[in-house]
Amino acid sequence: MNDWNFSYQPKPDLPINKREGSMSKTLLSVLLFAVLFYFFISDSILMIGLIVTVLFIHELGHYIMMKRYKYENIAMIFIPFLGAMVQGKKSNSYSQKERANVILAGPVPGIVIGVALFFLGLQFQQIYLVYAGVLFASVNVLNLIPIDPLDGGQLMYLLFFDRKDVLRLYFLLLSSLTIIVLGLYFGNYLVMGFGFLLGVRVRAFQKILSIHKELKFRNVDYVKTYDQLSDQEFHTIKRVILEHSALAKKMVDSDVAQSQEFEDVMASEVNSVLEVPVIEDMSFNKKIFYSLTWLGSIALVIWVFYSNYPKLLELLTFIKNESAV
Repeated sequence: MNDWNFSYQPKPDLPINKREGSMSKTLLSVLLFAVLFYFFISDSILMIGLIVTVLFIHELGHYIMMKRYKYENIAMIFIPFLGAMVQGKKSNSYSQKERANVILAGPVPGIVIGVALFFLGLQFQQIYLVYAGVLFASVNVLNLIPIDPLDGGQLMYLLFFDRKDVLRLYFLLLSSLTIIVLGLYFGNYLVMGFGFLLGVRVRAFQKILSIHKELKFRNVDYVKTYDQLSDQEFHTIKRVILEHSALAKKMVDSDVAQSQEFEDVMASEVNSVLEVPVIEDMSFNKKIFYSLTWLGSIALVIWVFYSNYPKLLELLTFIKNESAV
């Protein structure tokens, strides 16, 4: 094993990554999303407005729940051609129950809104309400499909693969292959490209697993926050990271290794290897409850659409006619 001759100097402070001006970034991302949607997918202002509204309300559910549980650096961003996401973190520990609530706070309210709009549209014979209801329900139920990085996949991680690193790796790999196959089947190269990008995450996660394995061998506890790391643990993890990176090894022997930028990068790299402690407050009964909520939401949409299949055909005809205008 290589000896990097690191002394146990005080670990550097973790670079602060504050998301300032998150509202302006959100609005800019919405504008970019809408413009690219208009030019490359559909020039229907109605569809663009509804899609943005559906995504916004979905992500707003995540956002509100993160705020409730005191997540930090919360920001909403729209991603052209793919959807939207809310970023946030907790610096101390995660509660399994809180995490499940954050995950389901996006799709479940969206499905409820969609079903309500759908039946209101049928009741008052308002085709646009039916249209909005179908979009709300469809987008949110698709988000419950159990593949990474959708909410359904995140819930599967939490319920069944939490701290089971090898199973998480296989699940991530299966998700990547599934998305690639779906993109190939439907001839959608954007979806295929996303699947291959997910494959890059598989490789990155594989690297983290190998680092975790080495840390376990050295009896280093990596399930803690950066602030909880001792100086010795920091330098041990840093050494292991460097041993797993050919590029980093070359940088150590250069002047770059003495710079503050290099120390900041290594602090971030060490932090990325750590796993935030999890409060295991998810009993077996609660896992059953969240599983049934997930399945029930999917079953509700399937039942509504199946039992109103003729009305959906009418809606499809309406959409085609609108697109032809």
